[in-house]
Amino acid sequence: LLLHRSSEAESWMTRATPYSAMISFFWGIVVLVKTCRVMVLQYLFLGSIRHGVPILIVNIFSLIFTLLLSLWASNQIFGLQLAPILATSAAFTVILGLAMQDTLGNLFAGISLQMDHNYDIGDWLEVTVNGQKTVGQVHEITWRATTLLGWTDEKIIIPNRQLANSQFSNFSLGEQPIVRSQ
Repeated sequence: LLLHRSSEAESWMTRATPYSAMISFFWGIVVLVKTCRVMVLQYLFLGSIRHGVPILIVNIFSLIFTLLLSLWASNQIFGLQLAPILATSAAFTVILGLAMQDTLGNLFAGISLQMDHNYDIGDWLEVTVNGQKTVGQVHEITWRATTLLGWTDEKIIIPNRQLANSQFSNFSLGEQPIVRSQ
C-alpha cells in the first residue's frame, strides 16, 4: 500500500512539473518586462520627470520586448518554427497595414513628435487645425493622440497625425516661443 501511494505521488509530481515550470517561466517574463520598463523610464526620461513622463516610447518598448520574448519562447520551448509563419504572414501584414492606416499614422506621428521634442507635458500649445486655433496645456501624450487641457479645464484631444501636420506654437515657461509649421 505504501509503495502504491509513493508511485501515485511520483506520477502526480511528474504530471504537474511541466505546468509549474511553464507558469514560473511566464511569470519570470512578466517580471523581466516590468523591470526593463522601469529601467527604460528612468534612463530615457530622467530629465523630464519634473513635468511628468510621457510613456509612449516606453509602451512601444514594452510591446516589442514582450513580442520578442514570446517569439523566442515559442521557438525555444515549444519548438514552433517561425520562418514559415513569418513567410506566409506577408499578405496578412499588407491587409492589416491598409486596415490600420490611420492608427499607424497616429502611432508614427506620435513617435516622431516625441523624438523631435517640440513639446513636453506641461507646455502650453497653440495649435492651428484647419484655420481654427486651439490653446491648451499638454496633459498627456499617448500612442494615438495628445491631450490638452484648455483654459476652462476642458479636455482637447488632437490625434498625433493631425498635430504633426498642423502649425503649432509652444509657449513654454522661461523659453522663447517655438513656432513649428508644416
